[in-house]
Amino acid sequence: MAIYFAPIARLLGDLVVCLQPLQQLIESGEEVRLVVRSESQIGLAECVPGLAGYIKESEFLERLSTNESLDAFRRLLGEHQHGKGDDYAFTQDRAELVATGLNQDTLFNYREHPLQTDFVWGAPEFNAKYPGYRIAHVIEEISATFGVEYDRSLFRPLLCNPVPELKSSTILIPGTASPIKSWPTRSWIELYQILKARGEKCILIGEPAKNDQVQDLLDAGIPWMSTPSLSEAINILSSAARVVAVDTGLMHLAVHQGVNTIAMFRHNAFFARDYSHVQNLFADPCDNECHAQEYSHKPNGCVFYSSWDNEQSNAFWADMRCLSTSGKECMSSITVGSVLKAIDRSVIRVGVSRAKSRKDRSRQDAGAPGIEPNLKERKVAKIEAGRMPALPGSNRT
Repeated sequence: MAIYFAPIARLLGDLVVCLQPLQQLIESGEEVRLVVRSESQIGLAECVPGLAGYIKESEFLERLSTNESLDAFRRLLGEHQHGKGDDYAFTQDRAELVATGLNQDTLFNYREHPLQTDFVWGAPEFNAKYPGYRIAHVIEEISATFGVEYDRSLFRPLLCNPVPELKSSTILIPGTASPIKSWPTRSWIELYQILKARGEKCILIGEPAKNDQVQDLLDAGIPWMSTPSLSEAINILSSAARVVAVDTGLMHLAVHQGVNTIAMFRHNAFFARDYSHVQNLFADPCDNECHAQEYSHKPNGCVFYSSWDNEQSNAFWADMRCLSTSGKECMSSITVGSVLKAIDRSVIRVGVSRAKSRKDRSRQDAGAPGIEPNLKERKVAKIEAGRMPALPGSNRT
């Protein structure tokens, strides 16, 4: 019997913020397989110790579509998508219905929950119903519904190969899937020049071929390190003294690895994560037109992605730019001075102490930073509902 785990959405960061419940399932001894929703998530899946395997969502759905015993599940899903709303929420009655004929494997789809489907996260309607909610609250509540243990304070850093020469470095991460979340190029250059004058080593990471701002900063003379694979990016992040980044997947990875992180967000604080090693900086609200475009897109109603066309799926965010008529970009209100103050507050440490070398694939030792001494004794609740048949062609051991 296996558990198939599908994260909240398609981007890298969407999987990173789900790593804690995913890893706690693995730690419980369950056979856990990841339903990946994009190429970037495949790269991360290959870095998660103990994961039994992964499958592309499009292939996963294709296999399920040939299985007649999923008819009841699909009918229930259709009822939800056509307006049942909270009536469809994860009640015991629904659980028993789904369990009928679905009695082998389990699917935990973190998109299939009213917290995801009812409103766009961060929209006024969402904030009115769930005041103060951030991504950790959503993951915690969805996990509780599925019966998955989730301790937001417990991190299991991914394995890495340390890069000793980076132990006192500041990693700069300007790249993001949406230009509207970008910090101005001039601000990055000013920050780098000040840190360089102070004798601090800075390293830029990102993909120049895919992000014009990364290329512009590289052209401006900021030292850059290539990250041809996600595992190499994890090596760099895990080895640094600190990371300065916009709201992007690599920023969330730095948080997961326990690295001192200065994270810059627009006005929407939903994806900010509150930990002692993280300092969150927020921009002032932008013009109404800018906010309106953000919430004009309603991706929350989709609980499965039947297509593997990631460019088409993310086109809305990739094309989103600040619409302010004041001449100031969304993120420009975050000053270089505020970032420098956050850097000065951060505690320099050797990042590699938080993550074991890939040469040592044993579990984190009890008592290591971020790991509770009784980690191996922790039990993860099992859910008896939501069972589904074995997937044809699955390579179980």
